[in-house]
Amino acid sequence: MWYEIVPSFGIIVVAMAVPHAVSYVANKLAVGNFYRRSILDKEEALQYLRDTRVGGDPYTVKVQAYLFLSQNFMFMLQGLKNILDE
Repeated sequence: MWYEIVPSFGIIVVAMAVPHAVSYVANKLAVGNFYRRSILDKEEALQYLRDTRVGGDPYTVKVQAYLFLSQNFMFMLQGLKNILDE
């Protein structure tokens, strides 16, 4: 019947999902974030270099948290604040 394919389907789905899960864990251990940036094109490589120059480490998101009276957090990403005024 149709249910005889369920174990085979489960094995195929798990076999296809394992490399993606392993890459997330490996990137977290190696880089400190769950993703790697693609630098295949020249534009992407230039964006990577810009993020390195402006913010330091391009893989970690630099967040400043401000605590208000109602225990709500407002997060401000450091982006344009790192660029010096000329």
